[in-house]
Amino acid sequence: MPRKPYDYYKTKAKIIEPIKPMVSFISQSETTYIDPCAGDNVILETLGVEPHESITNDIDKLHNKCDLHLDATDPVTWDDYLMTHGNHSICITNPPFNQAFEILQHAYDRCDYVVLLLRLSFLEPTRARSEFLSQCPPFQIMVTPRIKFDPDSKGSDTVTTAWMFWSRHTLTNPFFDPRISVIPNWRANACPTK
Repeated sequence: MPRKPYDYYKTKAKIIEPIKPMVSFISQSETTYIDPCAGDNVILETLGVEPHESITNDIDKLHNKCDLHLDATDPVTWDDYLMTHGNHSICITNPPFNQAFEILQHAYDRCDYVVLLLRLSFLEPTRARSEFLSQCPPFQIMVTPRIKFDPDSKGSDTVTTAWMFWSRHTLTNPFFDPRISVIPNWRANACPTK
């Protein structure tokens, strides 16, 4: 199946709703929310973030209305445009999966918190990610039900994903134990019985 231009696949609002309590927990009064791969801005809109509290970016300037249209894999984009130095910052996005690690590294180096929707297999200790993941593991992982990212696809494009949360600070979080949680499947009413 051919990839969509810019590897753009919409994020569904129902997959964003369950992370609201955690995002609220890590937010402060002067938080700047940064979405470097904002697409149609559904993530920040679903979280109730006001435009004056955020910086949105998407490389696709023809189809997405964002503050900026720059390459989120370029460190200059982060240093010169995305960061408002001195503010508490949360990067939250659904990045193109094939560029996710690069974007994560830029965000982790510059933001207080990073929240990414990624394939669950991102946690595999590949040659590229092994050292980073061993030194900077996510402090929270919220596994989602399988998502169909392309409703027009005739084949199967579902993938197991998870919201992964990173922090550069020591974080005591009594509300969200264990570190791995599962977002209930919205198609199922109860756990399967044996």
